[in-house]
Amino acid sequence: MYAMSNCHETSNLIVFKIGGSLLDLPNLPDALAEALDQRPGCAPLFIVGGGATADIVREWDAVHKLGDERAHGLALRAMALNELLLLDVWPALRHVRSRRQLEAACIVGKIPLLCTVCAVPALESKSGGKLPRTWRLTSDSIAAWVALHWQAAELVLLKSVPLPHNCTLHRAAELNLVDCCFSEWAAQLPRVGWTNLRAPEAITPLIDVGPDGEKN
Repeated sequence: MYAMSNCHETSNLIVFKIGGSLLDLPNLPDALAEALDQRPGCAPLFIVGGGATADIVREWDAVHKLGDERAHGLALRAMALNELLLLDVWPALRHVRSRRQLEAACIVGKIPLLCTVCAVPALESKSGGKLPRTWRLTSDSIAAWVALHWQAAELVLLKSVPLPHNCTLHRAAELNLVDCCFSEWAAQLPRVGWTNLRAPEAITPLIDVGPDGEKN
């Protein structure tokens, strides 16, 4: 079991993105802890996706023509609902909205879970740039964007499906395993990993292919 008491140094930040499709997994806390065990000594940050909750917002938008800005705001709140579920089923988690709160959570032995609806607007204000307001962008891209801004050492995608052998960022988008915006930020991260949480396996690197065709 992952020991948060060993983690007081947050320079080795690893963002774990939980796919929204995993929220019906009965042993989800145990599976998440097992994923953490593969990165001992890291400072973890969990981000949970929208899944079926965000799909409801997508349907509302199609019916009521909410517009990009309002749909984006409601999608973040859909993620917030999923965060509340995780906080209920895994008491080891603590909601955080900043690096300072992440560090405080680690010190007291709690596992940080991002309050996305709080953190994203704050990062947008600080950076002077906004995430695209489009359904082409999913929570995978939001996690990559946060990981980049928080200077994470790695982003690990926790998914419901296995990663094809030697899969690149571009190929993952072609297969609809990630959204088409994902590689813009993921390619700038030191490492991106993937694991199928429904069939526990070692975290596999998602390969980036540079402009010269070489694998990075």
